[in-house]
Amino acid sequence: MENRFEDIARVYDRMFLRDLEADRDMLVSILERYGAETVLDCACGTGVHTEVLAREGFAVIGSDASEHMLGVAREKLSGSGLEVDLYNSTWRDLPGVVPGKYDAVVCMGNSLSLEPDGQAVTESLKGMFEVLEPGGVLLVSGTNVDRQLAENIEIEVVEPEPECFLMLVRDFGETKTTHRFFFIDAAGGEPSMRHFRFDLLNLTAADLEFSVRQAGIARFTFYGEKDFTPYSQYESERLILVAEKRSDSHS
Repeated sequence: MENRFEDIARVYDRMFLRDLEADRDMLVSILERYGAETVLDCACGTGVHTEVLAREGFAVIGSDASEHMLGVAREKLSGSGLEVDLYNSTWRDLPGVVPGKYDAVVCMGNSLSLEPDGQAVTESLKGMFEVLEPGGVLLVSGTNVDRQLAENIEIEVVEPEPECFLMLVRDFGETKTTHRFFFIDAAGGEPSMRHFRFDLLNLTAADLEFSVRQAGIARFTFYGEKDFTPYSQYESERLILVAEKRSDSHS
């Protein structure tokens, strides 16, 4: 279904640093606040957060548009002794693919920015919201693009593993930013380099709010950090959407 991640799937987890403890605290906090037991981790990728939720005792399933990413997730979860159902689906197709509805739907990372335009973002939010139980909660977490555009940092280099380096080169555009990732693996043997390119929507807070409202979502709040600090346009590191589905809602 989704081929952009075919080459990157096997090295994805090595390329990107994650604060899984902070992610766990954020997810558990919001899920406990809403009394959630069943959770859909959509755009689950390699299953990093799916595994976190399963270990915390939630009845979690995962979905992703990339079968290549799901293949890595299946190996990871199976190797950890966890039985989790995974489904190959885009967000808009979720209602026809995943079984039933869920107390919570979570979408971590910058996945929504992979959509081609704002209308596609709206349709994706509709798909997520449709598989949410009335009274349930939707959490979407991503980078604060407003701050990223203001800072205009074109090149970043990090060392996600010893002797491995990731160089990110950004080419900022009016509606999209091209991200070129150069992953240099110098750990043992001959050094190697892999190159990946993704064009991401400049999904600002204003753009996301417009799509949220277009999707018919009335109750929502933006947060700026994983501890649910209020969102600040140019100071927050994250843009975190928390939306509640009204208990009298049937959509």
